[in-house]
Amino acid sequence: MAGGRVAHVTLKGPSVVREICIGFALGLVAGGLWKMHHWNEQRKVRSFYDLLEKASEVFCFVFSAFSHVLILSSGYLAFRL
Repeated sequence: MAGGRVAHVTLKGPSVVREICIGFALGLVAGGLWKMHHWNEQRKVRSFYDLLEKASEVFCFVFSAFSHVLILSSGYLAFRL
C-alpha cells in the first residue's frame, strides 16, 4: 500500500498589491488619528486664549469701574484717597 498524496498548501511570496493596500489603509488610519489629536490640542489652546481674553476684558471693566481701588501685583489692595 502506497501512501496517499496529501495536498499541501504551497507557500507563496508576499503579494505586492496587497501589501501596498494594507500600508495605505494603515497610513490613512494613523494620519486620521494624528490629525484628530492636533485638532483637539488646537481647540484646547484656542479656548485657553479665549478665556484669557475674556478675563482681561473683565479685569479692565472692573479696573475702570472702580478706579479708586488699585490692585497691586503682590495681591494686596491699596485705596487711593
